[in-house]
Amino acid sequence: MAPSNTQILSILESLGYGAAIVSADGSIQGMNKSADRDLPKMLRSFGFGSYPTRLPTKLVALLDRSAPGPVFLSLTKIRAFVAQKCALETGATFLLLCVDLNTFRSAQADVLQRGFGLTRRESLVAAALSTGISLHQIARWHGVGIGTVRGQLKSVFIKTGTKRQPELVAMLARLVCFGSHEIPARTLQQSLATNGSVIHSGARLIDARHRPQPGS
Repeated sequence: MAPSNTQILSILESLGYGAAIVSADGSIQGMNKSADRDLPKMLRSFGFGSYPTRLPTKLVALLDRSAPGPVFLSLTKIRAFVAQKCALETGATFLLLCVDLNTFRSAQADVLQRGFGLTRRESLVAAALSTGISLHQIARWHGVGIGTVRGQLKSVFIKTGTKRQPELVAMLARLVCFGSHEIPARTLQQSLATNGSVIHSGARLIDARHRPQPGS
């Protein structure tokens, strides 16, 4: 039995994708939490000031021309908003996938700690790397030297069976959907500028004002 539209939206939400069920005339029939957050921001660029109930004709035309590939929409933000039209079996509706590239998803430190036997600090280093934060930024956040962070990274390589940082990041990207957290790029940049870093761990938001104690 094919999954229902509600199940499809839920599955895509767990994978970190905004998704909406849209009828042939552009009416939005339902959406998941990520799309509920991101679609209004995207549609405002098409002159929709209120909460959207229908996709603009211009956007539907763009999606049709790009199908089966995505549309990259620049909204005067750091990075583009990506949308793609996907066919559904019914034919009367289609699935709209959407991703805001200005939002980073980090692997959950607790998941990495349990899965690979990392120490608490090693798991935080790995989670930070999954968002693109540099080793120097991690060192500044932890209040330690870059040599200490490099040593922790070397241990992460051994325990995860990876050899290079790009290989590790690629592997972490596959774990993002397992208890991952979203960090807006603006929040990430502001925190890096003021406190050094910001990383989600478990249900808590850890920043430089609440550094883990040595040995934790």
